[in-house]
Amino acid sequence: MICCPRALSAAEVERPFPSAPYFSPVPSGSFDDALISVLIDKKKYLSEIRIIPGGSFSDTETASGKVFRYSTAVFSGREKNSRFDFPGELELVSSGGWHYLINRVAVKDYIACVLISEMESEEPELVRALTVLIRTLVFKEISDKNANPARARHPHENYLICARTHCASYRGVVSRARYLKALRSVNSAASEVLFYGGRPVQCLYSSSCGGRVKKASDVYPGAASEVYFEEKECPCRSSVRSWKSVYRRKALGRVLGFGVESVEAASKPFRVVFNGKVRHTFDEFISDIEKSGLPRLKSPDFNVSYDDKSDSFVFEGVGLGHGVGLCIAGARSMAAAGNGYKKILNYYYKSCILKPVDL
Repeated sequence: MICCPRALSAAEVERPFPSAPYFSPVPSGSFDDALISVLIDKKKYLSEIRIIPGGSFSDTETASGKVFRYSTAVFSGREKNSRFDFPGELELVSSGGWHYLINRVAVKDYIACVLISEMESEEPELVRALTVLIRTLVFKEISDKNANPARARHPHENYLICARTHCASYRGVVSRARYLKALRSVNSAASEVLFYGGRPVQCLYSSSCGGRVKKASDVYPGAASEVYFEEKECPCRSSVRSWKSVYRRKALGRVLGFGVESVEAASKPFRVVFNGKVRHTFDEFISDIEKSGLPRLKSPDFNVSYDDKSDSFVFEGVGLGHGVGLCIAGARSMAAAGNGYKKILNYYYKSCILKPVDL
């Protein structure tokens, strides 16, 4: 049975930060059962977000035998509404004229939903490897916010992480069946976090590195070039796919805020160079493009040519994502060849060790 969305009163919405804490341990001491706050979306107008209390589905029993609680968010658009179901509870809070949709969710439920959002493969050892990395992301963000906020991805906000790829793609319960299957995988690698030198590693992974894993500092300026982020060949090289994105000169100029006469690609470090002098990092350019609605720039590995007939710049490359850390396509090949998740993690995160964590 689907409940009708109800209107939220001003008193319900005008809650300034802080609301619920970004992290709440539980009496059991299990890290995977602890609650975190995830930013789902940030909107200027409240009318663009609605919450359906109790969710779209009746309560469902999970793999652990507990009743799973859904919450549903409806996002209004010009042409259609989009709805997403999330584990745990949803809350709208406001600050500085913006409305924030926050999801209070158990760590294990968050990991399960990221798994089904980030990949389609069901290779068990690949799923376990990615489970460890996502848990490591959560654990590292909690550690950094407590001890050194400058290292955190959202150092000053009262939520821990966001639902964008800036942290990890998180779209909630895309499928109840896939969610329950993913949750079983989370439980099979329960409480394991990846460490190097006594500290949780930086959690970086991509869909496909294009055949060669990259150093973090070559893609993200200022990123610590940890020794475990080696540049190396990747098993995905046998299945690398190419891509092409075309940007009209005028449209690109509107996005960048200046006239574009030439575009070049630079590598090590990876940059996009405009007019021979204006240099954008891969991350900066991708951020500008995503906000504009133009075709995505899919990886740092590309060349640029000019098409005078359409007055457009043609970007052609290989890979999908930044190409740093674990490559999902390469890890899938390793898993299919019989490698376990520990060996997969050690290949992409050299000399790092797994440790169980509790609270």
